[in-house]
Amino acid sequence: MEIRAAPTPAAVEEARQINRRMEPDVEYVNPEQSSPMEEQAVQEYKAEMQKKCDNLKEKMLEEEKKIVAECNKRRDVYCDLPPEKIIETYEDKQLSKLNNQQQYLYLQNKKPHPLFAMKKFAALWACDR
Repeated sequence: MEIRAAPTPAAVEEARQINRRMEPDVEYVNPEQSSPMEEQAVQEYKAEMQKKCDNLKEKMLEEEKKIVAECNKRRDVYCDLPPEKIIETYEDKQLSKLNNQQQYLYLQNKKPHPLFAMKKFAALWACDR
C-alpha cells in the first residue's frame, strides 16, 4: 500500500489556477432562463409554424372534400370511407383492370396522391400537437 502526503497549500492553489485557465470563456446559460430576444424568436417561430399548419390543414380539408366529391361523381359504392381509403380503393380498382405488364408500368410511374404528401408534412411539422 502506498501512502501519499497531503498536497501543500501552494500545490492546491496552483491546481485551481490551472483549472481556471482551462475553463472556456463562455458563460453558462441555464436553458430554463432565456433572454427576451430569445423568447421573442421562439414565439415568432411558433406563430409561423402554427400559420403553416393552419394553411396545410385547410388545404388537406379541401383535398379531402374534392376526393369525396369525385367519388360521388363516379357513383362508387365506397364513398363513405375516409378519403385515404377512397384513394387506395380507387387505385386498386383501376390496377385490377390492367394486365401484369400494364400494372408494372403503372406502378413504376405512379406518383403519390397529394393528400398523402400533405399528411406527411403535417406529421413532420407536428401540426397535431
